[in-house]
Amino acid sequence: MGSLTNGRATEHGGIPIVGFADWTDTTPLEQKQKIASQLVHACQTVGFVYIINHRLPHEKIQEAFTWSKKLFDLKQEDKLLAPHPPGHAVHRGYSWPGLEKVSN
Repeated sequence: MGSLTNGRATEHGGIPIVGFADWTDTTPLEQKQKIASQLVHACQTVGFVYIINHRLPHEKIQEAFTWSKKLFDLKQEDKLLAPHPPGHAVHRGYSWPGLEKVSN
């Protein structure tokens, strides 16, 4: 399912790997669509994906984890000041435990 620079589909512990080494400013649209399709498929079927060769600086990734930790470390009442809007089409705000049903 995943993709490495040599074109082999692979997984890591059952989690698909999608490689972005071939995604550049000059990459043809068809190739970008193929990579995007792999990413969408992984998210829809497994729910998780390893993204490799993405070119994001390590510092930016660490910053994202730092902000995530700050959010999850807040008191429940503080998190509820930014609630998840009603409906399934909007993906922002705090989703408290039990709000989103992931299975029937």
